[in-house]
Amino acid sequence: MLEGKLDFMLGGAEAQATAGDLIRLGMGVPHGIFNKSDQTAKVLFWVSPTRNVRSVLGLHNMKEQKPEDVVAMAAEYNIHFLPPPPGA
Repeated sequence: MLEGKLDFMLGGAEAQATAGDLIRLGMGVPHGIFNKSDQTAKVLFWVSPTRNVRSVLGLHNMKEQKPEDVVAMAAEYNIHFLPPPPGA
């Protein structure tokens, strides 16, 4: 995490991260990433191994990464994010 705060669902468990934290999203572990604040969050994502380079490039090339657009683009590559938890 470079800036801000994010909430995560990682394999059914909730977690949070703030600037300076490292979050590992293991392959095959269902996960969701949420910004529940009104502050900008900046994150560096490193995907390895990359199963589909086009999905990573698609995300990288988005002018503005709006959640609904990211979810729609990811679904084109059979990548599905968890929905926000109740009350989020």
